[in-house]
Amino acid sequence: MKTIFSIILILGLGQLYAQSISTVQDKLDEAFQREYLEHLKSENPGLLDFYSKYAQSGYALVKYDYRFKNAKTLDKIPLREKGKSIDIKEFIAYSSSESNNPLLYAFLPNQNDQYFKLGDTDYFLLIPAQHYFIS
Repeated sequence: MKTIFSIILILGLGQLYAQSISTVQDKLDEAFQREYLEHLKSENPGLLDFYSKYAQSGYALVKYDYRFKNAKTLDKIPLREKGKSIDIKEFIAYSSSESNNPLLYAFLPNQNDQYFKLGDTDYFLLIPAQHYFIS
């Protein structure tokens, strides 16, 4: 399983260099209030760096893999905006678009890699552990 996450990380890092700084800033601005971002710049630049990296390559969608057969199933994708969610099919479509912003969803990396089955589709959501995003 670590091999899959390593491959995903490498692909994500490729995307990291392909995207412009303004795109990352746009994603941060879309997800957070300006005052909060200004606060992070002075008080917690490491967290701002983490959010910036996560905005570029936050998660991956993969087709069915037997190693994830016991994954918890998500029927909706929770948004950061309290009480809101989007449909699985909408999430899958949005995830492949240039405007995708991982910071809009209510999931963030934690200490371990996470994986979830997406409803009744053949897709799985993979969220790498936070150490992949920390310098």
